[in-house]
Amino acid sequence: MNSPGGSYVASDLVRREAERFRASGRPLVVSMGDVAASGGYFVSLAADLIVANPGTLTGSIGVFAGKQVVRELLDKVGVGFGAVAEGEHALMMSPRRPFTVGEREKLEEFLDRVYADFVDKVAAARRLTREQVHELARGRVWTGADAHAYGLVDELGGLTDALRLAWTRAGLPAGDTPRVRLAPKPSVLERVRTPKSSEDRGAAATARPGILAGGLAALLGAGSGLGGSGAFGGAGGLGGFAAGWGPWAPLAARLGLPVGGPLMMPPLGRIG
Repeated sequence: MNSPGGSYVASDLVRREAERFRASGRPLVVSMGDVAASGGYFVSLAADLIVANPGTLTGSIGVFAGKQVVRELLDKVGVGFGAVAEGEHALMMSPRRPFTVGEREKLEEFLDRVYADFVDKVAAARRLTREQVHELARGRVWTGADAHAYGLVDELGGLTDALRLAWTRAGLPAGDTPRVRLAPKPSVLERVRTPKSSEDRGAAATARPGILAGGLAALLGAGSGLGGSGAFGGAGGLGGFAAGWGPWAPLAARLGLPVGGPLMMPPLGRIG
C-alpha cells in the first residue's frame, strides 16, 4: 500500500472488495510503504494484519472537501459557460461561485457523516473504542512507529516481513521459500517506457519501494503464492528495489549498486 488517499467512495469500494477476498478464507496482509494516507489506511483496515515501516506516514483518519472558485480567472481569459439547474443546491460545486451559507452547512454535514463512518470502521477493525479512535484521528498523521504504539498497525517491518507473515498464515511449509507473483506482469516494452498514468500497466514496473499496488496489498492464496501488483524491496526488501533505478532496479541490485539509486544533482549554475 502506497497511497496518498483520495475519494472516500472509491476507498470504501476497494476496502469492501478486500473484505470479500478475506471472507473467502485466504489471508490478507497489507504492507504499507512510504505513505498510507487517509484512503490508503482506510483500505488497509480490511486486512488480517497491517505491516508498516517505522517511518510510514500513516493516516490521517479524517476527511476534507472543498472547491476552487475560478470565476475571475475564467473571465480574465475570456472563457464562459452556462448551466441549466433545478434545485436549491444544484450548482453547489460550481467553480464559478463560492458556497452559500446553506451549501457550506450541507457540505459540513456530509463531512461529519463520512468522518463518523471512518472512525467507526477503524474502531471495529482495530478493536478499539470509538473514543480511543477519535483521539487518534481528527485529521492527524502518524509515523508507522507511532501507529504501532497506538494499535493502528500490527507489525513494524517491510515487504519481506509481510510476505513471511502471509506465508505463515496460509499454513504453508516454514522451510520453503515463499513464491511471489506479480500481477499484472508488465511486458518488456511496458517496463522501459514511461507510464502514462498510475492506471497504466507499466506503472507496476516503476513502482516505489514497498508498494503492492492495486489497492489490495498482499493477497496470498494457498499454493498459488502472493498476488498483487507492484515492486519489491526497500530496506530489507526483495532484491533491494529502489525507485531511483526505475525498471533497472533488479539489475542494479545484482550488480551491487547503491539501493538508493544513482546520485543525481541539477547543475548549480553561476555562484555570486
